[in-house]
Amino acid sequence: MSGSVAGTHITYIQLSSSLGRAAIGGYRQAANQGIQCVSGGISHPSLRLLLLRLFVSISCCGLGDVVEQCAVPDQAPVVVLRLTEALERLGWENETIYRTPPVSTGPPELRQALDTDPAAVDCEQYDLSVLADALRFYLQELSCPLIPAVVYSELVYTAQETQSLEECGQQLKRILDSPSIPQSNHQLLVYLTRHLSKVTQSGGAAQASPRLLAQVYSEAVFKNNHFSADVNPEHHVKILEALIVVGGLMEMQAAPGRPALHWASYSPPG
Repeated sequence: MSGSVAGTHITYIQLSSSLGRAAIGGYRQAANQGIQCVSGGISHPSLRLLLLRLFVSISCCGLGDVVEQCAVPDQAPVVVLRLTEALERLGWENETIYRTPPVSTGPPELRQALDTDPAAVDCEQYDLSVLADALRFYLQELSCPLIPAVVYSELVYTAQETQSLEECGQQLKRILDSPSIPQSNHQLLVYLTRHLSKVTQSGGAAQASPRLLAQVYSEAVFKNNHFSADVNPEHHVKILEALIVVGGLMEMQAAPGRPALHWASYSPPG
């Protein structure tokens, strides 16, 4: 048996072992071991990706209700839209918005108002740095992962395998346009990544590099993913950085099985 064939055979055994662990409940550990053996043991990119998708499909089936209930609340995109619009108000380019680490979690009354009726919140009364901290804290406090388990491993794999940020970002966008992603999650990521991309091009004191912004937000975006605890945080930073570099996600029409949400007709107060 040739070296490449032998390596593939060994990787199949390793992958099968990981799948077995996933079937009995060790999802997070099995997922990361599956990623490692697929990335490291098989040289052909198409075969690696095919095996990774097979692994993710089987391991996510084992997660059952956890995967089915991964959608963020319907109002979450409205909250993010309200805060990002307020952050981009007239003259915003002349203020420093994003700092790392964050200074605060935002005023309690602002957080309560956003949870109660985000469309009615008067964001203009708050400083931009306060709104930025509130946005980051809001995302971090969401109980559901922003990145569903059904695409998480493929995003990590793409970040590992693709050197160019531009190429990586385009591939990540195609993955995140999958109909398997809840519309509320997708719309929230559209608003967030497009805002961060604008920050990188704003000029003046507000401008920040894609990498700095990715470092600021990567923990909030990936915190609640069921498979993320054992993955190198640098992969999370690269995923977000690459999306920012390519301008963020784009709006998309509701796909079959992805119903339109009631906040789709939201318009900012005049």
